[in-house]
Amino acid sequence: KKAKAIVVHVMDMFSSGFASPWPTRRAAQWLKITERLIVVQSITATKRELVQELVGSGQDLAWRSLSEWDSSTLLPSHLCQFMGEILPGCRPDG
Repeated sequence: KKAKAIVVHVMDMFSSGFASPWPTRRAAQWLKITERLIVVQSITATKRELVQELVGSGQDLAWRSLSEWDSSTLLPSHLCQFMGEILPGCRPDG
């Protein structure tokens, strides 16, 4: 039985050049044991590299970014606070 998802967390290995990019054909071997392969990097050169999922098959295999979302709702409220007021635009309404 396949796992629903495997998440691989790495420190800034790929963006900093400590490791060469993970070839999709090698990463695809993980899809034999999981339905979804997700890579999370702690530090990246671009936002799109923070969270990526391996999608497709064969020649169409590619890394798709899951990083294009607004994370401001996850910010602790004290980061948006200045002199007792929540700064406008720091967190969405609600």
